[in-house]
Amino acid sequence: MRSIDDALVTGRRGLRTRPGTLLLGPTGARLWADYLDERPGFVGAIDLVHKLNIPLLFTVSGVELPAPWEAHWRPSRLTVSAVSTGGVELVEDKFVTWDDCAVSRQLWTNRGADPVTLRLDVDRSWIGAGGFGSRPVERHGFTVVALVRSSEPALWNGLTIPPGGRLDVVVAAALGLAETATRDDLAGRLDGVLADTLSGTTDPATGTAVTAGGTTTPADGVLATPAIGTTIPATGTATPADGTDASATSVTTPATGTATPADDKDAPATGTATRPAHDTAELAAGGDGHAAAAGRIPAPASSHPVIHRQEEHYQRWFDPVPSFSCSDPLLTRTWAYRWFLLRHNLAFPGIGGLPDALFYEGRAHKMTKTPWQPAGWEFSKLIPLSSPMHLLEARWHPDPSLGAGLWRTLRAAQGDDGLYRSRTVADEFHAYANFLGWASYQYALVHRDADGAAAMRDSLAAQVRGERVKLATGGDELPVEIEHILTGKEYQPSYWAFHDYPADPRDRSGYTPLKRVDRAIYHYRNARGVAGLTRLLGGDTGGDGGNGSAAEFDALADAVAADVLAKQWDPATGFFYDLHHRTDEKAMVRNVVGFYPYWAGIVGADHLPGFEAALRLFDTGAPLPSTAPDSPVYSPTGDWRGVFVKGRNGCSWNGPTWPYTNSVVIDGVGATSRRFGHRYDAEFGRLLRSYALLHFQQRDGRTPYLVEHYNSETGEAISDEVDYLHSYVIDLMVRYVAGLEAGPGAVTVDPLDIGLTWFELRGVRVAGHTVDIAFDTRRGLRVSLDGVEAAAAAGLTPLTVTLT
Repeated sequence: MRSIDDALVTGRRGLRTRPGTLLLGPTGARLWADYLDERPGFVGAIDLVHKLNIPLLFTVSGVELPAPWEAHWRPSRLTVSAVSTGGVELVEDKFVTWDDCAVSRQLWTNRGADPVTLRLDVDRSWIGAGGFGSRPVERHGFTVVALVRSSEPALWNGLTIPPGGRLDVVVAAALGLAETATRDDLAGRLDGVLADTLSGTTDPATGTAVTAGGTTTPADGVLATPAIGTTIPATGTATPADGTDASATSVTTPATGTATPADDKDAPATGTATRPAHDTAELAAGGDGHAAAAGRIPAPASSHPVIHRQEEHYQRWFDPVPSFSCSDPLLTRTWAYRWFLLRHNLAFPGIGGLPDALFYEGRAHKMTKTPWQPAGWEFSKLIPLSSPMHLLEARWHPDPSLGAGLWRTLRAAQGDDGLYRSRTVADEFHAYANFLGWASYQYALVHRDADGAAAMRDSLAAQVRGERVKLATGGDELPVEIEHILTGKEYQPSYWAFHDYPADPRDRSGYTPLKRVDRAIYHYRNARGVAGLTRLLGGDTGGDGGNGSAAEFDALADAVAADVLAKQWDPATGFFYDLHHRTDEKAMVRNVVGFYPYWAGIVGADHLPGFEAALRLFDTGAPLPSTAPDSPVYSPTGDWRGVFVKGRNGCSWNGPTWPYTNSVVIDGVGATSRRFGHRYDAEFGRLLRSYALLHFQQRDGRTPYLVEHYNSETGEAISDEVDYLHSYVIDLMVRYVAGLEAGPGAVTVDPLDIGLTWFELRGVRVAGHTVDIAFDTRRGLRVSLDGVEAAAAAGLTPLTVTLT
């Protein structure tokens, strides 16, 4: 995949509900920023493993830089610039590395008439004089540790930039958990981040690099100043990062910025930045001397070694990703953004209940921002409800460890009853509905060598059996849902249909458990998935020889499908409905889950007129609403009879549009179109494009900003859970736009005609082979396997390529 930065670079991104904030693209295995304030360094709401709201890691003070700042967002880093009323300019690049370092490269230029003194500040309530500190987080049972370091140690006590001078400095903080990381571990990470940094610029008169201490350095960048591993505590005594006393050999840097070497010889004025503005190295460092004042981004700063290294490291995850482009630039950009979403939400806590890799559902932007005390529902944890969608997307990344790691995390969260629980590192929560059995089978079709597939098959079989025992209690094979939140669709009106939709849905006297359509279809797909995975692994038995046959789960799937068709389908209205848990009476509410049987492929031709009518009914301005507009309590904004039960940004499934269900329903439209002679190809394309627009702020097709849910008529973002990952689109584009379906022994290529004049999908790895697909109206459809053309057609005709 080409540069993710080039594909998605845009201007300012900030939280809609907190104007003036800045969003950061890169995330670490544990570390990320909810948002950053317009201040140098890392100030805002910063998180580690879970939502913490750390308000400050470090900043540089001494100059007031008024808002608004200029901001340019890239997936790998954020570039900001600002200028003070006195003429001091800052251009800053900031990012988080995968190994959990918060890094800020700052270029300060004093164009004013007066000197300014800059100072590195940290939160002294937990960060000590040597830049090291720790703070326990009791509710999660771990302790945060941090080490802060600057490439200019004198910055701790104050560095003065005279008029016409400039300072180029890198500050970084390494974070970890005391349970898994030592101070030396953090120091080692900072060594890697700050390697080859050379603060300062080249003196045009001598051709040598000048540090903030005034020490000349050969142009090859070999430093003659104190080591990068040295930090300057508030006392002014230099202390190596290893904590040993270095007072006998180190340089004392008083607050005035004047230094006296240990040998008592005179020295240049350490702590005073003396570089002239507009020198030749400023251009090489990425600035033109006027970027902040002019309110525009400087020239690419990747020539700076710290930034260049971050760009390279971040891009490595995207390099093996399949490339997709087409004649519709909206879809091309959406493809890139969806891959960013996967990387952005990838985490590896490696502790407690989250021992391995997983994808968070989101980065918990909608929780409260009280420092160290966030409140509200947290998405930054394991939520099995969304994990199937993560598997469907991640299967197209060639690295099988992504799915294998998630499988291990899921198995660690499985109870004795077979159900997967939502988990943080210390606590266990609900067991949500999911289609993990089906998604895991789809993952294994692409990654035949994924570690732990057999163990996961047995685990998934336990879930299917466990849900059957616990939920299918109504005299048939249809699961009963008692708690409306457990399908992830809280306050869907059918639960209140038998009591005429009371004014307050929180009143349990008006609530009825249901045989839910979504639960039934998940149960069906999970049984089918376990059967398929059993056969894929080499026979009718899985695991250690006898943990159930494929026939057992196929029979269960058949029985579930029969009950859905016989009981939940209403011929008169042409739709599928939830049922009363005891009487099987239909709750006559057209919820979006009524489309799910089409997604599962269990419908026949007699169900198509109802399908077409439902698509027309659900065709709001920003489809697909969670409940049809003919419901008595339908609201595109999510209020229930005028009351926002969960607040104005809360989720209530009585009308708003969710990417979650859009993915499933659009998948169902594509599958149904392909089953019935491609009759719904155009409808699939229309819905996919409408859905793609929701991925961008103000539907501009440029500024990435996918959130949890939307006004189903206007497309206005309701939630502010930006870069939310409870949906799938990569999978839809691979399977329907490019047409690629992975099977046990072959791949089929059967694209839907959505009006594209050309498209290319290249570098897809399937079962150890590389598949490339290309189409244009002149040359037709071409499929290559391992670099050799394997099939071709004049138009969008189904093709099959055998895998050997």
